[in-house]
Amino acid sequence: MKRPATSSMPQAKRIKVTPYVPRLTRIPTQNVQELCDSKHVDESKCVVGRVKMWWPATQASKNKARAIVELIDGTITRKVQLKLASENEEHLKSLTIRLDDRFRLSLRGAQIGILKQIPKLCTHPYVLEFANGFNIEWTHVSSDGTEDSFGVSCWPDEEEEEEEDNSGHVLSDGWYTEDEADDGQKDAQTNQKRQQEPSTMRRKSPEMKQSDVSTPEPPANLSEQVPDNPKFQAGCRTPMAVYPPLSSVRQGQKVSLIGIVVEASEPSLTRTGEWMRFLHIIDPSNYSADWEAFSSIGFKVNIFSKKHKEWLPHPRIGDAVLLRAVKIQQYQDRITGTIMASGLSWAAFSPDSGKIHHGPPSSAPKFDRLADSNHGANVTPYYNPGVEEVTYCVQLSDWWREVRPKNFVVAEQRSVRGPELPAIGIKRVHRLIQDAHPEVPPNGYFDCTVEVLRGISSHNPQIYTVYVTDYTENDGLRPVGQDWCPQELSQAVLQLEAWDMASSIARTMQPGQYYSIKNVRMKVAQSGYLEAKVVQNKITQLKGEMADKNPHLQQLLERKNKRMSAVQTSTEIPDRTVGDVEEGEPFNGTVELLHVVEESGKVCLFVTDYTDMSCLVGTGAGEPWAEGLQGKIMKIYLTDQQANGGRMLVVGSFYRINNERLIHKLSPNITSNEFLNGVVRRKARWSAMTKQDIASQAPKPKTSKKSDSPAAPPPKVLTPYTLIKDISPTNDKPGNYRLYAQVVDFHPSLLKEAFYQICAQCRKE
Repeated sequence: MKRPATSSMPQAKRIKVTPYVPRLTRIPTQNVQELCDSKHVDESKCVVGRVKMWWPATQASKNKARAIVELIDGTITRKVQLKLASENEEHLKSLTIRLDDRFRLSLRGAQIGILKQIPKLCTHPYVLEFANGFNIEWTHVSSDGTEDSFGVSCWPDEEEEEEEDNSGHVLSDGWYTEDEADDGQKDAQTNQKRQQEPSTMRRKSPEMKQSDVSTPEPPANLSEQVPDNPKFQAGCRTPMAVYPPLSSVRQGQKVSLIGIVVEASEPSLTRTGEWMRFLHIIDPSNYSADWEAFSSIGFKVNIFSKKHKEWLPHPRIGDAVLLRAVKIQQYQDRITGTIMASGLSWAAFSPDSGKIHHGPPSSAPKFDRLADSNHGANVTPYYNPGVEEVTYCVQLSDWWREVRPKNFVVAEQRSVRGPELPAIGIKRVHRLIQDAHPEVPPNGYFDCTVEVLRGISSHNPQIYTVYVTDYTENDGLRPVGQDWCPQELSQAVLQLEAWDMASSIARTMQPGQYYSIKNVRMKVAQSGYLEAKVVQNKITQLKGEMADKNPHLQQLLERKNKRMSAVQTSTEIPDRTVGDVEEGEPFNGTVELLHVVEESGKVCLFVTDYTDMSCLVGTGAGEPWAEGLQGKIMKIYLTDQQANGGRMLVVGSFYRINNERLIHKLSPNITSNEFLNGVVRRKARWSAMTKQDIASQAPKPKTSKKSDSPAAPPPKVLTPYTLIKDISPTNDKPGNYRLYAQVVDFHPSLLKEAFYQICAQCRKE
C-alpha cells in the first residue's frame, strides 16, 4: 500500500531489497541519438549507462550531485555530464554511487543542455540535468563478483505497492526451483504479473493460470488441439526441465529457454574456427508494446557449433525456438546467453505448419564426434521435445500472433536477407572498404575481411597501426606512396589503428595474412583523409583454404587475383622525355636534379631533361637555379619513406625515375645508357645557346684607337674607393661603398627580371 509522507517535504526512498526488484526495467529506453543530438526528452522513457566519474552533492556544489556518465544504446554511446538535484538533502545523501556502477535513470523532469566546449572525459558537449528531483537505480559489482542494487526516487507518486506472498516475505523475481514447485509457481505468477503491468497502472491483474494439457504424446499437428488461452503467461515446467521467463534469468545460471525468434544473424566463423550465430528471442515477460525499443529488450543468445554450420539453429523469424544448456552471462551492461558447441541442443516450432523442425534439409550428419581425429562421444544437436514443451510453443506462437506489431512483417522480410538493415534496429554489417564511411550507419561501424600489407608501431604503446586492403578503392583514403605498397593499390589501402585489446593481436599480424575484423569504426583523421579504428579483440586470422567456407574471404581472393592478373598483362610503361608526355600518362624518365626543398613534410624535387613542356612554364620562375630553364622544369613530390630518400639526393646529379617508385642515381661517364646520353646532349646544347643569348644581349664595350694601351686609372673623386677585400662581412649595419671594378658576370640575364612592380597603396608585389 502507499505510505503517506511524514512531512510536507517528499521523503527519500532508498531501495535496498534482497534480492532487489528493479522498478525501471519495465520502462522503455529512449534512443541516445534522439536524446542528445535532437535534444528531445521523452519523460515516459529512461536511459541506461555506466558511471565514469562521480562527485557527491556538497554545499559548494549547491546541493547538486555531478557525474560523467556513458549513455549506452546498443553500439551507440555518448559520454556526457549529469547533474542531479533535489529539495530534500536525504535524496542526495542516499546516492551511494561508485565509479563504474551501472545505472538506469528515468527521464522524468530531465532537461538536455549544450555546453560551449566538450568537458574533459566527455565525448559530446551535452549536460543532462534534473533540477527538481530524479528517479535512478544503480548496481554495484563487488570484487568477488556479487552484485548489490539500489535505487532512489524523489517522486512519491511513483512508489509501488509491495506485494507479499502468504508468508509475508518480499517476493523475488527469480524463477522457482524444483524443490519449491508449489510456492515457487505462485511467486513466478505474481512476479510475472508485476513485470507485465505498465508503470502508469495501479490496479491488480487477475491471476494467471496455465492451460491443462493431458495429451499422452505430441500429435503431428498439436496447434489445432491446444485451446486458446488469453491469460497466457511466460515460463514452462516439465518433468525433465524448467523453462523460466526470459526476464527472470540471472548471471551465472545455466538454463533452458523457449522464445519467439525476432532476429537471427547469418552464420559466421570465429577466430577459433567455430561456426557462430546469434538469435534474439522474446516471450511475454520481456516484450514491450513500444516497438521502437524492441531491439534493446529482446534476449540475445550466442550459439556455437564446432564442425557443422548446419548444426546451428535455423529457425525462421516468428518461429518458437527451444534452446537447452544456455549459460547466462553479462556483457556490456546487458544479460545475454551463450550455448557452447559441446552442449548444443535445440528444436524449433513452426506456427505455419504446426510442427517441430530442425531447419531446412542438409547434408550434415545427424550424429558426429566432436573431438580431434573424429574421437569422443557421438552426439547430436537436435532435441526432440515432449508434450509439455510443444504445448508451450503452441501457446507462445498464439500469443505472438495476437500481439505482434503491424510492421513486423516488413522487419521479418528484411532480417532474413542479411545485408539490409532490419527495421527494428540498425545493426552492424560486413562492408567493403569502398563502401565504408563515418556517415554510414550505425555511426560508421562495420565488419571487414582484409589482407595485411604492413604494421607500424606507434609512440603510444597502446596503439599499433596496420595497413590493410580488400582490393577495393575509396576516394577518401590517403594515397599510399611507400615502397611496400604496390602502386595499383595506392587508393585501396586503409590505415587501421588498433587500440587496447586489439593492439596486442595487431602486433602479431604479418604482411600477406588475411583477417576478419569486427566492430571497426571509420573516421575522418585530422589530415582530412579517412582512417579506421578498432578496440575490441574481435580479430580472427583466416587461412586461404577457408575460402570455401567464408564467402567474404573468397570474394577478396577473387578481387586480388583479378587485379594482379591485370597488372601482369598490362603493357610495359615506356621511357619518355618530359616534352613527350601527355597529362595523366605514366612514364619512366631520366633527369638532372636542380633543386630540393621541403614543403609541409613533403620533399619536392625540381628536375629537368632539357625538353620543353608548355604547362611547366611557371615552375621555378625567378629562382637562380632555374635561370634559362622556363618550361623545362618538372616538380616531383615525395612522401612517407620516399621523402627520407629524397633528402639524400645530390643536386646536379642525374637520376632515373621509374613507375615502380624507385630513384636510381646515374653516372654521366657511362655511355651505354642512351636515355642519359640524350639528357647530357640536350644540356650541352642548352648551355651553348644560353651563353650565346647572354653575349648577344650584353652591350659592346667602346674600344679606343690605341687598343694596346693600359687601362685608364680610376677617375679622381672626393670619396675614396673601397677594395672588395676591405668590406667587412661581420658588419651588422649596412653601409655605402664606392667600388671601381671590372664586370665579369651579371644576373638576371633579362632586364625585365631585374625589378619588381610594387603597389603604391598596399606595398605588395
